[in-house]
Amino acid sequence: MVWRMFSKPSLWDIQDWGGFVCSASPRTLADIKQQQQLCKQLLMLHQSYLKEISHHMPTLLYTFLFNISLLLFLEVFALLVF
Repeated sequence: MVWRMFSKPSLWDIQDWGGFVCSASPRTLADIKQQQQLCKQLLMLHQSYLKEISHHMPTLLYTFLFNISLLLFLEVFALLVF
């Protein structure tokens, strides 16, 4: 778990932190402002991850479809040969 503190946070980490930070009960006006700032930063980080993921989705989909079609071809080929 310690190595994750030094690496790029995952989407799940951001959501966990957002739930923790944004649901905390602030005690002073400074706490409220700090909490709002942290929530905005986490939201921006979350949105950047979603953009990054959506950018790679077509590639992942094509790779998945290629793998499925390759497996079907190999299975049909194996049925014909054996």
